[in-house]
Amino acid sequence: VIFLTCDAFGVLPPVSRLTTEQALYHLVTGYTAKVAGTEQGITEPTVTFSQCFGGAFMPLPAKVYAQLFQSKIEKHNVSVYLVN
Repeated sequence: VIFLTCDAFGVLPPVSRLTTEQALYHLVTGYTAKVAGTEQGITEPTVTFSQCFGGAFMPLPAKVYAQLFQSKIEKHNVSVYLVN
C-alpha cells in the first residue's frame, strides 16, 4: 500500500515504511499540504488534513475505515509506505 502526501514544510521524509500503527495514524489524519499549481488561489503552501485522504467521500466515521484497514494489513501481511 502506498500513501501519497505533499509535505511542503519538510516535516516528513521522502519515503517511509510505516508500521501498522503509523499507517493507521496517517490514514485517519490525512496530513498533506495545498501548494501553488495544484489548488486555485493558493500562492503559499497551506497545511490541510483530510481524513482517510478523502473525508468528503467517506460516509462512515474514520475509525470504521481504520479498523477495516488494520484488519486487511494484518490478514494479508502487507507493507505500507508513505511517499512524500
